Amino acid sequence: MTRNRFQNIIKFLHFHDNSQMPERDNPNYDRLYKIRLILEHLYEKFQEVYTPRRDVCVDESLLFWKGRLIFGQYIFLKRARFGIKMFLCCESNGGVKGSGGYCYRFRIYAGKNDPTNEIQDILPADTHHLSVSEKMVIYLRVTLLDRGYWGSWTPGIQV
Repeated sequence: MTRNRFQNIIKFLHFHDNSQMPERDNPNYDRLYKIRLILEHLYEKFQEVYTPRRDVCVDESLLFWKGRLIFGQYIFLKRARFGIKMFLCCESNGGVKGSGGYCYRFRIYAGKNDPTNEIQDILPADTHHLSVSEKMVIYLRVTLLDRGYWGSWTPGIQV
């Protein structure tokens, strides 16, 4: 693909109307506004088209990115140290060849004060003392609780 063709694709590829985007000082400002529609679509479709096997795992991952980004993360222990932090609920292979790795649910961490991370409404009432990472683990597994999935039981939390 030529450079000019790539630049034309980027120039005209939009998922949202930029005129409807809230201002930065608005409390409802969404940092992922321009790609929110495609993220929501993928989030729903990943859960519709596949049912994970018995073993699932939740992990944080870095999507490699060295560009300028206000919610970019630096995690020294990861191989790609700079990037966009994502929380993923994936199928674990559980010792079975040919399975594992399917991303069942995901969330992009866009900062501490991101208004779209309204996960507190879905979580049980006794999770207010947990950190963001701990809340994400419960949020990503909440649809799999009490369905026989390995690792779907969380001690001390009544769901």
